[in-house]
Amino acid sequence: MITSVGKDKSKMFNFDLNQEFLSIALAAGRGSRLYPLTDSCPKPLVPFCGIEILSLVIKKFEEVGLTDIGLNAHYRHEMITDFVGGLQGSDKIRYHISYEYENLLGTAGCYPPFDKFRDGRSILTANGDVLSS
Repeated sequence: MITSVGKDKSKMFNFDLNQEFLSIALAAGRGSRLYPLTDSCPKPLVPFCGIEILSLVIKKFEEVGLTDIGLNAHYRHEMITDFVGGLQGSDKIRYHISYEYENLLGTAGCYPPFDKFRDGRSILTANGDVLSS
């Protein structure tokens, strides 16, 4: 059980990592601040020490037993699709990709397309381009 306390200590929330989650890696941004690295690939696929950042995020999801992984894709979305299709891993992992073809939906806007996969579960979100431990 994880408890989080913000600035206002009277507002607390609890969640249990033993419940089922739909995990979502946000992977739609263009990565303009990383140009020219992102001229040829989306920011989540920029390698860090030889490994794509998105790969590290997905690995973290898998390590804690998250088997449904959603990704939103926009800039060079076909590269995200190809990357996920080429991942070696458990046969139990299911990927769901939401394509934001014309306009980015924004951070919160990416969630409604995953409603049919969510099936009432809580959502655990990670940025597809952030390294953490």
